[in-house]
Amino acid sequence: MRVVVIQASFMLYWIPRLRALAQALRARGDELVVVELTSTGTVYSFAECETEGTDKFPEIEWYELFPGEKLPSVPPKRASAVLWRKLEELSPDVVLAGAIAFIAGATAVRWGRFRRRGVTILDNSRLEDVPRPEWVEWVKKRIYRNVDAVLTPAPSHAPSYAHWGIRPDRIFYGLNVVDNAFFEAGSRKARGELEAVRSRLKLWRPFFLGVGRQVAKKNWMGLLAAYERYRLKAGENAWDLVLVGDGEEHPQLERWVQERGLAGVRFDPFCTQAEVCSYHALARCLILPSFYGETWGLVVNEAMASGLPVLVSRQCGCSSVLVREGENGWTFDPGNGKEMTDALERMAGVSDEKWGQMSERSRQIVSEWGLDRFTQGVLEAIDACREVRRGPVSWLDACILWMWNGR
Repeated sequence: MRVVVIQASFMLYWIPRLRALAQALRARGDELVVVELTSTGTVYSFAECETEGTDKFPEIEWYELFPGEKLPSVPPKRASAVLWRKLEELSPDVVLAGAIAFIAGATAVRWGRFRRRGVTILDNSRLEDVPRPEWVEWVKKRIYRNVDAVLTPAPSHAPSYAHWGIRPDRIFYGLNVVDNAFFEAGSRKARGELEAVRSRLKLWRPFFLGVGRQVAKKNWMGLLAAYERYRLKAGENAWDLVLVGDGEEHPQLERWVQERGLAGVRFDPFCTQAEVCSYHALARCLILPSFYGETWGLVVNEAMASGLPVLVSRQCGCSSVLVREGENGWTFDPGNGKEMTDALERMAGVSDEKWGQMSERSRQIVSEWGLDRFTQGVLEAIDACREVRRGPVSWLDACILWMWNGR
């Protein structure tokens, strides 16, 4: 059986996932072919050449349809037409693709229905993350009626796909995982060279760590306000706050800290995954304060695999799956500044013994959400739709599929 997986771009987290999937398919006599639209100009471009393990591996057929072009500059109709021709050429038995809102997913569903092949969508959407008009929901449901299976992060996301019409026995789990072994090994190595790492990063005091794009939905401004209140209470015993990343809100965040004269806050630029492990080795806790729109939060997986306790907003998609209250961290309402400040105080107040227990618990919990979970979920989804030979559900659905190229 030939399986083709298509996405706007495959890098960073996707590389180890695809490697594991290719090995699993090969072990049972199947073949994986990878098609990406472009690897240029993505949100992870900072790690494009530096992240360990991101080299595309020669044992897999790998096609980039628009090399050197940034996707926003390629009209969706043109991109969809080129992708359709590639699918015609490859003629897969099953297609795996990203969200139906985008070019890869929209084209995959259309091709799968008109060529009567199985289609699995890989997506982590939730109803609460993006409020939509009723007519958009109606169109989305019509498209999902023509999807054969969905791979989503965890059961926490299942109600959204049930709402869009996917049967429970066609919803599979394990999408949002990282290479746990990579982060565990990297942080362990850094802890073995602790003084050298401290000296290189110039981080000597205990600190909360925040990693990610500095955009509105991440709620870093809310965190800074909560941290200011925490620091006023904790005084000289306060932990510092290190924010690693960049984005459109970065100048505003820096300006706010300077104007308030807020001590203990440090901004560091994006770095490779290998370097993130060094921050994990020194940090006392990871915090992710995002609003709705954070459909999962893979930085939490990374930190937990490195043995960090976590503080996570309850609006983050991963919070109900990866955080056990009081065991490996706490959750909080990102719109409630007092709750966030209380969470900072609670974490900073744990004993070294308790911190060690929380560290180990993080590793235990995230170990259930690694590459094996991803591979298992994909194989189950493939098997659920490998014999599918249906066309569009109705003539109206067929029209919608032809008209929608994704964005």
